Amino acid sequence: MIFHFFLIKPVYQALKELRLSIPVFTVVTDPYSAPPIWFVHPNQHFIVFSDKLKDRIVQTSKKSNSTVDVVPFIVDKKFEKEMTLEEKQTFKQKIGINNDKSTTLIMGGGDGIPRGKAILKNLIKSDVDSNIILVAGNNKKLKEDALHLTKKYNRQDIIVMGYVDVVYELLNISDIVISKCGASTFLEILMSKKIPVINSYIWEQEKGNVEFVTDNNLGVYEKNSKKIPALLHDILDDTQKKQKYVENITNKSLTSGTETLSRLVLQV
Repeated sequence: MIFHFFLIKPVYQALKELRLSIPVFTVVTDPYSAPPIWFVHPNQHFIVFSDKLKDRIVQTSKKSNSTVDVVPFIVDKKFEKEMTLEEKQTFKQKIGINNDKSTTLIMGGGDGIPRGKAILKNLIKSDVDSNIILVAGNNKKLKEDALHLTKKYNRQDIIVMGYVDVVYELLNISDIVISKCGASTFLEILMSKKIPVINSYIWEQEKGNVEFVTDNNLGVYEKNSKKIPALLHDILDDTQKKQKYVENITNKSLTSGTETLSRLVLQV
């Protein structure tokens, strides 16, 4: 199975040189707007995560014998199940949240979130009444800056973390998640039925992710960090608006495709 477009050419070249007849699956990890480089090699067996991308491949591969299967996006199946209230409360106490305020999570993946310092500073300087958890990932500079801001403004309701293995738990205790729009990140947010506020994305491969969120009214996209506090006010202070986002996310019935993909491969 191929999970990166850079591996497509060498894999097929190796099979040709070694005269091996082995089934090859190209799993296109960009669910909606994958770069054209995925589709240059002819006659591939694609596995994609949306009908939109399947239609695109069919249109651009008319002269080849490529086949396309659609499965739900591959994420840990645990994101389908919500933590209990008791589990959430236990985890909150474990990380130092001892109040009943809403919680805003700032998270952008293993390398942190672009403009994370600006996002946090603008929230601190606003009157948004929410706990804030910032996950800096491997970005040590962002973590240092965030800790400095927390200390400077004496904010006891801000928690700063580095690289973590508790994303599932953090999403469960959060109300809004400020993030970039990487495929795994934004789908884990939606599967956890949390409202995404997207601040950045990678053109072109993540553009479709942003469009999926905004076109279906599942969250918002705002690249200007100064405008994010007002957006949070708009959502947190309007119970009906917040509930509508959650309803829209729930109605999408997003599930993990890990088992479906496994069965598909085993059948070949």
